Amino acid sequence: MCRLGYQCFLNCINRQHRLFCIAMTSLWPSLLTLSIRQFFNRTTLFFTGTSFGPSLSKPKLAYPSTYSGRTVFKSRVSQHLARIGWRKPLIIASFVFSQAAAKPPAQIQTFTPYVATSLLHDSNFLRFSDSVDPQLVTGKSDKSELIGQLAAGFDVDWKRSLQHVLVKANVQQNSFQNFSSLDYVGWKNLVQWNWQSQSNLSGEIGYANMQAMGSYVQLNSLVSNLYNNQRLFASGGYLFHPRGKIKLGWFRTDNRFTDASRAISNNTEDNAEINLHYISPSGSMMGVRLLATDGRYPQREFNATNNLDNAYKRYNYALTWDWRASIKTRVDGWLGYTLQNHEHLSARDFADVTARLSLNWQFSDKSLLQISAKREINQAGNEFASFMLAQGVEVNPSWRPSEKLEFLLPINYQQQDYLGETGNVTIGPREQDQVANFGFSAKYSPWDNVSINALLNYEKRDSTNQFRAYTSQSASINLQAAF
Repeated sequence: MCRLGYQCFLNCINRQHRLFCIAMTSLWPSLLTLSIRQFFNRTTLFFTGTSFGPSLSKPKLAYPSTYSGRTVFKSRVSQHLARIGWRKPLIIASFVFSQAAAKPPAQIQTFTPYVATSLLHDSNFLRFSDSVDPQLVTGKSDKSELIGQLAAGFDVDWKRSLQHVLVKANVQQNSFQNFSSLDYVGWKNLVQWNWQSQSNLSGEIGYANMQAMGSYVQLNSLVSNLYNNQRLFASGGYLFHPRGKIKLGWFRTDNRFTDASRAISNNTEDNAEINLHYISPSGSMMGVRLLATDGRYPQREFNATNNLDNAYKRYNYALTWDWRASIKTRVDGWLGYTLQNHEHLSARDFADVTARLSLNWQFSDKSLLQISAKREINQAGNEFASFMLAQGVEVNPSWRPSEKLEFLLPINYQQQDYLGETGNVTIGPREQDQVANFGFSAKYSPWDNVSINALLNYEKRDSTNQFRAYTSQSASINLQAAF
């Protein structure tokens, strides 16, 4: 009778075992084995101190000499089955939910379409000097402009395992009230794949295309400054040591102006760069960067009487850093040397020290201060200077009193010196400009998918060339709703 009861009990245990196997098929074999062993040990308290370890040999029953074996068997079995009856669902649920929480989602995908509209009023859109009569240039006495924009687009953020894909598309209709000949359709699109292979090899591959109206800070004329910018890029980084990473990259930029009178400024650049970084245990980085650029103006034909070159090579050497001083403070930037050589007109070659230093300081949970200083050189596109040296500082404090409201106070000051030789005789002093911007911005988000932005800005340029000095005041408001 005892043997029969023992066999019935083993059948009951086998059923419990099958239930656990169904609930924990996704668990590691080692965890499953350990759980079953613990479960069987709990159900064999009436055996002679034997646990189901590596050997699952049949244990012997031990009965006190003063009790009947059948009585002891029935009593202990009923007590233990009652004990584990209420625990079994809890154990199964605990294992299943812990496994589901520990396993990251294999795929995350978001698709966010949106629409937007904005109004911009600018008191001096073409950046005319006070010494210039706009009636002679545009046929209108009013220098101001009111621009209305309607836009629509979508953002896609897709993650699968180690791969991350971003897609952004935006198209706008821009209407000018005063200078209606400048009406245009613009867009801004991006496709980018942030790829990763294992944990030490990663990079980006992508394509961007943007069509927008360029600034009239240098043009100062009623000519369409609409341009199309295309950018192809690819890079790959290898973490060859826990503290060392090397990254190689290539990108091409292609700028094309839609107006035939601006085609002489069409430009194509092929760039190759190499970065070598040291990564500290705290996440800070320090490294060196070499960037080589091969540039061309495809619409320019160089000849002996031309003082504008159509090809150049530029080299940038820099020491870079990104210092995470604390969870609230970050300092990054670079210090380097830029050299540009022209293919035909060596008189236009230039070189100088360049640098940028940025500070991000979150001095409270609601306040952030961003400060940056720079010294950069760029091509001047000027008959009497080969390059422009720009030195300046930018301050951007922001305050976010609540999750729905944010204020910004951008301030920017820059000094621009036109330097270098061109082969032409310079008449008068070199041009030197001082440009200042003061702004105030407010952003309000009444709901998570709706935002309202308002911006006020004052811009002033003083110049040694009286025809280059100007002032401008602007105000804009933007409304965007996502779905």
